Amino acid sequence: MSVGIRQRKKSNNMKKNLKKVIQSAALLFIVLMFSNACKKDDSSSTSPTVKLGQSYQGGIVFYILKAGDIGYNASVQHGLIAPDKDQFNSNGIAWAPSGSDILVGTTSTAIGTGNANTNAIVAKLGSGTYAAKLCSDLILNGYSDWYLPSKEELNDMFDSPYLSNFSTSSHYWSSSEVNYSDAWDQTYVSGQQHNNSKTSICNVRAIRSF
Repeated sequence: MSVGIRQRKKSNNMKKNLKKVIQSAALLFIVLMFSNACKKDDSSSTSPTVKLGQSYQGGIVFYILKAGDIGYNASVQHGLIAPDKDQFNSNGIAWAPSGSDILVGTTSTAIGTGNANTNAIVAKLGSGTYAAKLCSDLILNGYSDWYLPSKEELNDMFDSPYLSNFSTSSHYWSSSEVNYSDAWDQTYVSGQQHNNSKTSICNVRAIRSF
């Protein structure tokens, strides 16, 4: 084979290899562009940041969880929501039915514990007419996961400037018990929290979390 023929074949092979390299690079570029487009689509579908005072998921946002709160997640925003009206039976409701003031023993006062408190109370007391059961059974504005706020959640609800229509003549129940016979309540006017007999009649403002 002559030198000229070998050189032409070598040149043709180089062109073929270069064409393959260009095709591979183009394919890689397309894949990367598609991948980036998908990422942009995903990010655009994330929920916007929820703000205090915003009407959201059945009520008004009155508290945003912060570091140290139970349920706080630095990557996912969580908070507490309350409706702008009370939930109670007639002129109020007891923490526990008369004659059944027994110790639940597992309730907490902290932010982020109201739901667990409510579940524990209902599991202990069962059926009947009382504050935690009223909240647990509540279906309001399309949501059924309402609960009786813990002592600290109740205090933050009263501190919120975005909620209204609280009674100025009644105490409000929390889901945090003190002992066998008493649980924590709070007055809206003074903001003071007290030990109150579980069979006393108080108002209720249910909350839920997001």
